[in-house]
Amino acid sequence: AAAGALLVTAGCAAALVAWARPRLASVGGTPRTAASGLGRFGGSWLWEVNAAAGSSSSASSGVGGAGQQPADLQTFYVFRAQSDSKYPLENVNVGDMRGVLWYLHNEVVSMCPRKYGITRIMRWKLTVKKGEMINFVAFDHGACTVPNCAALWQQKGYRVGCQERGYAGLSGHWYSLPGKCPNSPVAEKTPGCGADFPGGACPSAAALSSGSGGCSYFAEPAGEVAIDALTGIHNYTQFCAERNLEYNRASDSGIGTSFWDGFENAERCAMRSERVAETFVMKYPTLPVDVGPPASCT
Repeated sequence: AAAGALLVTAGCAAALVAWARPRLASVGGTPRTAASGLGRFGGSWLWEVNAAAGSSSSASSGVGGAGQQPADLQTFYVFRAQSDSKYPLENVNVGDMRGVLWYLHNEVVSMCPRKYGITRIMRWKLTVKKGEMINFVAFDHGACTVPNCAALWQQKGYRVGCQERGYAGLSGHWYSLPGKCPNSPVAEKTPGCGADFPGGACPSAAALSSGSGGCSYFAEPAGEVAIDALTGIHNYTQFCAERNLEYNRASDSGIGTSFWDGFENAERCAMRSERVAETFVMKYPTLPVDVGPPASCT
Protein backbone atom coordinates (compact mmCIF):
# COMPACT_ATOMS: atom_id res chain seq x y z
CA ALA A 1 0.00 0.00 0.00
CA ALA A 2 2.89 2.36 0.70
CA ALA A 3 3.97 2.12 -2.95
CA GLY A 4 0.59 3.51 -3.92
CA ALA A 5 1.39 6.70 -2.04
CA LEU A 6 4.44 7.54 -4.13
CA LEU A 7 4.67 10.93 -5.74
CA VAL A 8 6.12 9.88 -9.07
CA THR A 9 9.49 11.42 -9.80
CA ALA A 10 12.31 10.28 -12.03
CA GLY A 11 14.00 8.67 -9.04
CA CYS A 12 11.09 6.43 -8.05
CA ALA A 13 9.62 5.76 -11.50
CA ALA A 14 11.08 2.27 -11.76
CA ALA A 15 9.70 1.25 -8.36
CA LEU A 16 6.22 2.50 -9.24
CA VAL A 17 6.19 0.75 -12.59
CA ALA A 18 7.19 -2.47 -10.85
CA TRP A 19 4.34 -1.96 -8.40
CA ALA A 20 1.77 -1.17 -11.07
CA ARG A 21 2.61 -3.83 -13.65
CA PRO A 22 1.14 -6.91 -11.88
CA ARG A 23 -1.94 -4.95 -10.88
CA LEU A 24 -2.47 -3.68 -14.43
CA ALA A 25 -2.16 -7.20 -15.81
CA SER A 26 -4.75 -8.58 -13.40
CA VAL A 27 -7.75 -6.33 -14.05
CA GLY A 28 -8.62 -7.15 -17.65
CA GLY A 29 -11.73 -9.26 -17.16
CA THR A 30 -12.16 -10.21 -13.52
CA PRO A 31 -13.23 -7.66 -10.90
CA ARG A 32 -10.96 -7.29 -7.89
CA THR A 33 -11.94 -6.50 -4.32
CA ALA A 34 -11.05 -3.45 -2.30
CA ALA A 35 -8.55 -5.62 -0.45
CA SER A 36 -6.37 -5.59 -3.57
CA GLY A 37 -5.31 -2.08 -2.62
CA LEU A 38 -7.01 0.14 -5.20
CA GLY A 39 -10.68 -0.71 -4.70
CA ARG A 40 -11.67 2.83 -3.67
CA PHE A 41 -9.88 4.67 -6.47
CA GLY A 42 -11.94 6.93 -8.70
CA GLY A 43 -12.07 10.58 -7.98
CA SER A 44 -10.00 11.00 -4.82
CA TRP A 45 -8.69 7.58 -3.68
CA LEU A 46 -5.03 8.19 -4.48
CA TRP A 47 -5.16 11.62 -2.90
CA GLU A 48 -6.52 10.06 0.30
CA VAL A 49 -3.73 7.47 0.28
CA ASN A 50 -1.07 10.12 -0.30
CA ALA A 51 -2.38 12.20 2.60
CA ALA A 52 -2.57 9.21 4.93
CA ALA A 53 1.02 8.27 4.10
CA GLY A 54 2.28 11.77 4.82
CA SER A 55 3.31 12.50 1.23
CA SER A 56 1.99 15.22 -1.03
CA SER A 57 1.18 15.04 -4.71
CA SER A 58 0.21 18.70 -5.06
CA ALA A 59 1.46 19.87 -8.42
CA SER A 60 2.96 23.24 -9.11
CA SER A 61 0.44 25.78 -10.31
CA GLY A 62 3.16 27.96 -11.77
CA VAL A 63 2.62 30.47 -8.92
CA GLY A 64 4.98 30.68 -5.95
CA GLY A 65 7.34 27.90 -7.00
CA ALA A 66 7.14 24.15 -7.39
CA GLY A 67 4.67 22.44 -5.11
CA GLN A 68 3.09 25.73 -3.97
CA GLN A 69 0.00 27.58 -5.02
CA PRO A 70 -2.20 30.28 -3.50
CA ALA A 71 -4.70 29.08 -0.90
CA ASP A 72 -7.65 30.20 -2.99
CA LEU A 73 -6.77 27.86 -5.88
CA GLN A 74 -7.44 24.14 -6.29
CA THR A 75 -5.74 21.78 -8.76
CA PHE A 76 -7.00 18.35 -9.77
CA TYR A 77 -7.08 16.00 -12.76
CA VAL A 78 -10.00 16.00 -15.18
CA PHE A 79 -10.57 13.65 -18.09
CA ARG A 80 -12.17 13.93 -21.51
CA ALA A 81 -13.24 11.16 -23.89
CA GLN A 82 -12.23 12.33 -27.35
CA SER A 83 -11.51 11.26 -30.91
CA ASP A 84 -8.08 11.73 -32.48
CA SER A 85 -9.01 15.34 -33.32
CA LYS A 86 -7.01 18.08 -31.60
CA TYR A 87 -8.48 21.29 -30.19
CA PRO A 88 -8.12 23.49 -27.07
CA LEU A 89 -9.85 22.52 -23.83
CA GLU A 90 -12.45 25.26 -24.21
CA ASN A 91 -16.24 25.10 -24.61
CA VAL A 92 -16.24 21.42 -23.68
CA ASN A 93 -17.38 19.16 -20.87
CA VAL A 94 -14.96 17.09 -18.82
CA GLY A 95 -15.27 14.88 -15.77
CA ASP A 96 -13.33 13.34 -12.96
CA MET A 97 -12.45 9.71 -13.59
CA ARG A 98 -15.82 8.28 -12.61
CA GLY A 99 -17.61 11.03 -14.48
CA VAL A 100 -15.87 10.28 -17.77
CA LEU A 101 -16.26 6.51 -17.34
CA TRP A 102 -20.02 6.93 -16.79
CA TYR A 103 -20.21 8.95 -20.01
CA LEU A 104 -18.29 6.34 -21.98
CA HIS A 105 -20.34 3.50 -20.54
CA ASN A 106 -23.72 5.19 -20.98
CA GLU A 107 -23.32 6.93 -24.32
CA VAL A 108 -20.27 5.75 -26.25
CA VAL A 109 -19.29 2.08 -26.08
CA SER A 110 -22.74 0.67 -26.80
CA MET A 111 -22.17 1.22 -30.51
CA CYS A 112 -19.39 0.04 -32.80
CA PRO A 113 -17.67 2.17 -34.03
CA ARG A 114 -17.93 4.29 -30.90
CA LYS A 115 -20.00 7.46 -30.80
CA TYR A 116 -18.17 10.49 -32.21
CA GLY A 117 -15.26 8.25 -33.21
CA ILE A 118 -13.93 8.39 -29.64
CA THR A 119 -10.60 6.60 -29.27
CA ARG A 120 -8.92 7.91 -26.12
CA ILE A 121 -9.22 9.38 -22.65
CA MET A 122 -7.29 12.62 -22.32
CA ARG A 123 -6.13 13.85 -18.92
CA TRP A 124 -5.68 17.49 -17.97
CA LYS A 125 -4.44 19.21 -14.84
CA LEU A 126 -7.13 21.78 -14.07
CA THR A 127 -6.71 24.70 -11.68
CA VAL A 128 -9.75 26.67 -10.53
CA LYS A 129 -10.63 29.15 -7.82
CA LYS A 130 -12.20 27.53 -4.78
CA GLY A 131 -15.88 28.14 -4.16
CA GLU A 132 -16.61 29.74 -7.54
CA MET A 133 -18.38 26.89 -9.34
CA ILE A 134 -21.72 27.54 -11.04
CA ASN A 135 -24.28 25.09 -12.40
CA PHE A 136 -23.03 22.72 -15.10
CA VAL A 137 -23.95 23.51 -18.71
CA ALA A 138 -23.77 21.15 -21.67
CA PHE A 139 -21.53 21.99 -24.63
CA ASP A 140 -22.07 20.48 -28.06
CA HIS A 141 -19.82 21.26 -31.04
CA GLY A 142 -18.26 24.08 -29.02
CA ALA A 143 -21.50 25.84 -28.06
CA CYS A 144 -23.48 26.02 -24.83
CA THR A 145 -26.77 24.22 -25.46
CA VAL A 146 -28.81 25.00 -22.34
CA PRO A 147 -31.38 27.85 -22.39
CA ASN A 148 -30.28 31.41 -21.60
CA CYS A 149 -26.53 30.81 -21.84
CA ALA A 150 -25.80 34.45 -22.70
CA ALA A 151 -27.66 35.63 -19.61
CA LEU A 152 -25.78 33.11 -17.47
CA TRP A 153 -22.38 34.43 -18.55
CA GLN A 154 -23.54 38.01 -18.05
CA GLN A 155 -24.77 37.32 -14.52
CA LYS A 156 -22.13 34.86 -13.28
CA GLY A 157 -19.16 35.41 -15.56
CA TYR A 158 -17.41 32.68 -17.53
CA ARG A 159 -17.06 30.36 -14.55
CA VAL A 160 -16.52 26.62 -14.42
CA GLY A 161 -19.73 24.64 -14.07
CA CYS A 162 -20.14 21.54 -11.92
CA GLN A 163 -22.64 18.69 -11.64
CA GLU A 164 -22.52 15.51 -9.59
CA ARG A 165 -22.45 12.43 -11.84
CA GLY A 166 -22.28 9.22 -9.83
CA TYR A 167 -21.24 5.86 -11.26
CA ALA A 168 -22.91 2.80 -9.74
CA GLY A 169 -23.37 4.67 -6.48
CA LEU A 170 -19.76 5.93 -6.45
CA SER A 171 -19.23 9.69 -6.30
CA GLY A 172 -18.28 11.46 -9.54
CA HIS A 173 -18.49 14.86 -11.21
CA TRP A 174 -18.86 16.60 -14.56
CA TYR A 175 -17.46 20.05 -15.27
CA SER A 176 -18.16 22.62 -18.00
CA LEU A 177 -15.38 24.87 -19.28
CA PRO A 178 -16.56 28.00 -21.13
CA GLY A 179 -14.02 29.34 -23.60
CA LYS A 180 -14.03 32.03 -26.25
CA CYS A 181 -17.40 32.69 -27.91
CA PRO A 182 -19.19 29.97 -25.89
CA ASN A 183 -22.60 30.57 -27.46
CA SER A 184 -21.50 29.79 -31.04
CA PRO A 185 -20.69 26.38 -32.56
CA VAL A 186 -17.13 25.92 -33.76
CA ALA A 187 -18.12 26.42 -37.40
CA GLU A 188 -19.70 29.80 -36.59
CA LYS A 189 -16.98 31.29 -34.38
CA THR A 190 -15.27 34.25 -36.02
CA PRO A 191 -11.61 35.26 -35.55
CA GLY A 192 -12.60 38.39 -33.66
CA CYS A 193 -15.44 37.10 -31.50
CA GLY A 194 -13.13 36.48 -28.56
CA ALA A 195 -12.75 40.22 -28.02
CA ASP A 196 -16.44 40.49 -27.12
CA PHE A 197 -16.85 37.02 -25.57
CA PRO A 198 -13.46 36.11 -24.04
CA GLY A 199 -14.55 33.05 -22.08
CA GLY A 200 -12.99 31.70 -18.91
CA ALA A 201 -9.75 30.03 -20.07
CA CYS A 202 -6.68 31.60 -18.44
CA PRO A 203 -3.33 31.87 -20.25
CA SER A 204 -1.50 30.87 -17.05
CA ALA A 205 -2.05 29.95 -13.42
CA ALA A 206 -0.64 33.35 -12.47
CA ALA A 207 -3.41 35.06 -14.46
CA LEU A 208 -5.98 32.92 -12.68
CA SER A 209 -4.55 33.80 -9.26
CA SER A 210 -4.49 37.53 -10.00
CA GLY A 211 -7.97 37.55 -11.53
CA SER A 212 -6.59 39.12 -14.69
CA GLY A 213 -9.24 39.48 -17.38
CA GLY A 214 -11.90 37.64 -15.38
CA CYS A 215 -10.71 34.18 -16.40
CA SER A 216 -11.75 31.23 -14.25
CA TYR A 217 -9.59 28.18 -15.02
CA PHE A 218 -6.19 27.09 -16.27
CA ALA A 219 -5.71 23.70 -17.94
CA GLU A 220 -2.46 21.86 -18.68
CA PRO A 221 -2.29 18.60 -20.68
CA ALA A 222 -1.27 15.59 -18.58
CA GLY A 223 -1.30 12.66 -20.98
CA GLU A 224 -3.77 10.35 -22.67
CA VAL A 225 -4.52 6.64 -22.91
CA ALA A 226 -6.20 4.70 -25.71
CA ILE A 227 -9.49 3.06 -24.82
CA ASP A 228 -8.28 -0.06 -26.64
CA ALA A 229 -5.38 -0.24 -24.17
CA LEU A 230 -7.91 -0.44 -21.34
CA THR A 231 -10.18 -3.03 -22.90
CA GLY A 232 -7.50 -5.22 -24.47
CA ILE A 233 -8.88 -4.81 -28.01
CA HIS A 234 -5.91 -5.18 -30.37
CA ASN A 235 -7.64 -4.36 -33.68
CA TYR A 236 -10.74 -2.23 -33.19
CA THR A 237 -11.70 -2.20 -36.88
CA GLN A 238 -11.67 -5.99 -36.95
CA PHE A 239 -13.45 -6.11 -33.59
CA CYS A 240 -16.39 -4.18 -35.06
CA ALA A 241 -16.28 -6.05 -38.39
CA GLU A 242 -16.74 -9.32 -36.52
CA ARG A 243 -19.93 -7.89 -34.97
CA ASN A 244 -18.50 -7.60 -31.49
CA LEU A 245 -19.69 -4.89 -29.13
CA GLU A 246 -17.99 -3.43 -26.07
CA TYR A 247 -21.27 -3.10 -24.20
CA ASN A 248 -24.77 -4.41 -24.88
CA ARG A 249 -27.42 -2.71 -22.75
CA ALA A 250 -29.87 -5.59 -22.99
CA SER A 251 -27.46 -8.16 -21.58
CA ASP A 252 -25.44 -5.70 -19.45
CA SER A 253 -22.31 -7.26 -20.93
CA GLY A 254 -19.97 -7.08 -23.89
CA ILE A 255 -19.55 -9.26 -26.94
CA GLY A 256 -15.89 -10.08 -27.43
CA THR A 257 -14.78 -8.23 -24.29
CA SER A 258 -15.84 -8.16 -20.65
CA PHE A 259 -14.33 -4.82 -19.61
CA TRP A 260 -17.65 -2.96 -19.55
CA ASP A 261 -19.77 -5.75 -18.02
CA GLY A 262 -21.95 -4.59 -15.12
CA PHE A 263 -23.08 -0.99 -15.54
CA GLU A 264 -24.45 -0.76 -12.00
CA ASN A 265 -21.90 -3.08 -10.40
CA ALA A 266 -19.91 -0.89 -8.00
CA GLU A 267 -17.02 -3.35 -7.75
CA ARG A 268 -16.60 -3.56 -11.51
CA CYS A 269 -16.94 0.22 -11.84
CA ALA A 270 -14.14 0.61 -9.28
CA MET A 271 -12.10 -1.92 -11.28
CA ARG A 272 -12.51 0.18 -14.43
CA SER A 273 -11.33 3.27 -12.53
CA GLU A 274 -8.31 1.32 -11.31
CA ARG A 275 -7.51 0.22 -14.83
CA VAL A 276 -7.51 3.81 -16.12
CA ALA A 277 -5.35 5.01 -13.22
CA GLU A 278 -2.83 2.20 -13.58
CA THR A 279 -2.59 2.62 -17.35
CA PHE A 280 -1.72 6.30 -16.88
CA VAL A 281 0.92 5.30 -14.31
CA MET A 282 2.47 2.81 -16.71
CA LYS A 283 2.52 5.26 -19.62
CA TYR A 284 3.61 8.35 -17.66
CA PRO A 285 5.70 7.13 -14.71
CA THR A 286 7.32 10.53 -14.14
CA LEU A 287 4.04 12.44 -13.81
CA PRO A 288 2.19 12.74 -10.48
CA VAL A 289 -0.21 9.88 -9.82
CA ASP A 290 -2.71 12.45 -8.59
CA VAL A 291 -2.63 16.19 -7.90
CA GLY A 292 -5.58 16.65 -5.55
CA PRO A 293 -9.19 15.67 -4.95
CA PRO A 294 -11.77 16.71 -7.56
CA ALA A 295 -13.52 20.01 -6.88
CA SER A 296 -16.94 19.70 -5.31
CA CYS A 297 -19.94 21.51 -6.74
CA THR A 298 -20.60 23.51 -3.57
